[in-house]
Amino acid sequence: MLSPLHLAPLYAFGLPRVRTAQGWVVGSRAADGVERFAGIPFAEQPVGKLRFARASLSEVPFPGGVHDGRLPGPPCIQNPAGPIRAPGSEEPPQSEACLHLTLWRPAASQEPAAPLPVMVYIFGGGLCGGSANVVSLNASRLVVRQQVIVVSVSYRLGALGFCPLPDFPGGGSGGMNGIYDIIVALRWLKANVAPFGGDPGNVMLFGQSSGSYAICTLCVAPAAAGLFSKVALQSGPCLGGPPGRGWGPVTSVSPSAIAREVMAQLNVTSGIEGLRAVRDATRIQWPSRYMEDLDVAPYFSAYFPDDAVVRSPPADLWAAGAIHPRAMLVGGTSKDGTAAFYGTAPTLGNIAPDPAQLGDAAYETALKGAWGAAARAVRAHYPLSRFGGSAQAAFVQADADAYVLCPQTEAARMAVAAGVAVWHYEFSHFMPSPTAPGGGCDNGVELDVVEAGASATWATHGAEVRYVFGSEQNHDTLSGRPRIADCPFSPAERRLSDEIGAYWAGLAREGDPNSGGGAGGGRAWWPAYGAGANWTSLVLGVGGGVARAQLHGSACNFWTQLGGESTWSTWSAVINRTSRAGGLKEAHPG
Repeated sequence: MLSPLHLAPLYAFGLPRVRTAQGWVVGSRAADGVERFAGIPFAEQPVGKLRFARASLSEVPFPGGVHDGRLPGPPCIQNPAGPIRAPGSEEPPQSEACLHLTLWRPAASQEPAAPLPVMVYIFGGGLCGGSANVVSLNASRLVVRQQVIVVSVSYRLGALGFCPLPDFPGGGSGGMNGIYDIIVALRWLKANVAPFGGDPGNVMLFGQSSGSYAICTLCVAPAAAGLFSKVALQSGPCLGGPPGRGWGPVTSVSPSAIAREVMAQLNVTSGIEGLRAVRDATRIQWPSRYMEDLDVAPYFSAYFPDDAVVRSPPADLWAAGAIHPRAMLVGGTSKDGTAAFYGTAPTLGNIAPDPAQLGDAAYETALKGAWGAAARAVRAHYPLSRFGGSAQAAFVQADADAYVLCPQTEAARMAVAAGVAVWHYEFSHFMPSPTAPGGGCDNGVELDVVEAGASATWATHGAEVRYVFGSEQNHDTLSGRPRIADCPFSPAERRLSDEIGAYWAGLAREGDPNSGGGAGGGRAWWPAYGAGANWTSLVLGVGGGVARAQLHGSACNFWTQLGGESTWSTWSAVINRTSRAGGLKEAHPG
């Protein structure tokens, strides 16, 4: 924030400025023709007496009538509370005062006469970690090449964002406060994006992993209706896995039991007021020790029933067709599982290659750990002979199919049945994992026993995000310590990024990824999913998109039939056992 004394120097610099309901926002201008307005507070900050309060639009004028938007706001407090800042990063330390957004737009001299479509990104991190400010989310190239406005939103995480409280004021439980934060950000944009050149009536949400899952919930939340009309769901299964068994909201444990456990760990006996009195907010978390006895999976910080957002489980509302956006992209990556984050895959994340972990015994152990009595059936459908004898390759594919790809496919078909225009994709381009030579450019801990470049189809969880944004840097938190990794695109990868950006922007602009405008012209035609009863997906990789019918059809039929034997509670128990054994990696699934 700025005092009036600082206002004149900022204006003298010729920096871009926009007037909002709270006052002026002064931004920065990059050489690539993009203007960025960072760290804009969209809500009353949830500190002091507002800790755990449901967010409300900020109506307080900026101090001195102006907000300095040259640097980003702080990320929300993480779970675990370890650092995510990288040397050279402009991101400030974590804070409770974190409800802010950053907006990128084409420089004023490049703006067309008509308002621009607005693309709002929701970051992933298991609802317990992550940041809207990391370098892989630099939207400059996407904004310039596609002539759109891009916004990234920060929201509360972990217990501070999703802890249900029996004495929550104003009704509900507070168990979806982090989701409600996003609703308030969308309300702020509806009221304020027009002066930035955006169209408040043409807003698209896109997000990856838990960011996508949050959007799945917003798609059926009455309070979010009318705030956006299109979505791109990237690797965040609306229904969880296996098909039909949704992640949260958690109903197997009462909200009061969760609240009592959180308070007991802090020696708090006076409910919400006692929690608000805790001086160090980083202590208000739920690492695995809070959740093991409650059978709730750590690092998937599932939320809890909260009538302020939805009155029924989101998966039930999807099945009932209560989906309010009318156009969506849905998909994932070719090896989109997250098992290796939890030590249940044949290889743990970030370890040296170990050939002993590739064989039959390792496969048997992993299958029994993940699927118990169903392991024999899973092995029959995923025999090692299909995967060159590699237990890692077989297990990662089974994990991806069961927990991301097939649930995403089922959600896409539910949306089609509800009359939504749907396009389904799979991103297949490989980038090396953090421990591979030249690593740090992908989120792919599953690939640690595969030499860099050995496969063009092992794209792992989160691999597509940089290609959507066009960012040639990555915020690497998996290679030992946070760092910014330079990840230059090859010419073919740059074309792939432009094509993906054009598809996403096409949906934002006109509700159809095939619509014109922006870079990426000449890209493959993307058939609508379910058109003429033809379930055709577009596989995205270098060399252009390739249409594939009935993608993973056999696998998804298998998991649907197996659904009664493999449940989220079983998966949760596997994760908790691994955590107690010391195998849990301190990395977020996305």
